Amino acid sequence: MNESKSIFQSVTFWGAVITFASPLLVKYGVNITDQQASGIAQAVVGFIGAGITVWGRIRATKSIA
Repeated sequence: MNESKSIFQSVTFWGAVITFASPLLVKYGVNITDQQASGIAQAVVGFIGAGITVWGRIRATKSIA
């Protein structure tokens, strides 16, 4: 692992940002209702699905038969 990249290209960095976001929001008084949590969860799943699609296309080296 001799090559370097920007911290913003690091999956580990973004995972840590997301992990720390939830407790920080609670600490600063952002309360989320169950209905809001459901909507947020649906949006997150949509973003994850789209991200996996783009990531898979970028990393693809072979065509689908």
